[in-house]
Amino acid sequence: MPAHTEANEAIEGGSISGHSRDPLINRGLKQYGNKECYRFVAAFDVKARIDDVLDEKIKKIEPNSCCKIDDTIICEKALIHSLKQRYNARIDHASATHKASIWKFPQQTTVKITLEHAEIKNAIIIRKLNATTST
Repeated sequence: MPAHTEANEAIEGGSISGHSRDPLINRGLKQYGNKECYRFVAAFDVKARIDDVLDEKIKKIEPNSCCKIDDTIICEKALIHSLKQRYNARIDHASATHKASIWKFPQQTTVKITLEHAEIKNAIIIRKLNATTST
């Protein structure tokens, strides 16, 4: 289960589920690449994963996206493009003090990182620094 954390990395699947601390913001129907897609913005501790892979015959929304089952995105802010406007959403407690917006897109959808998670980015940099100094 590879986790993607860098800016502009994307996952795409036939079904994607995820959660964020803030509710999704619907930005309406937009032209994205060669397709018209419904755009949503997810913010504040976003995590999304592929539940169902795309059929190989289907053209991708995001050409450079990863499409393996259980591929995961972890970030601070993400853009979601879906061929359909409908999705399932609910608010639930993620911890004792915080609520989370939990959502699932049951059709072809792509999730692309627009803002990296600062703590994860710092941890990756520190790990690389430690690896180079120990050798």
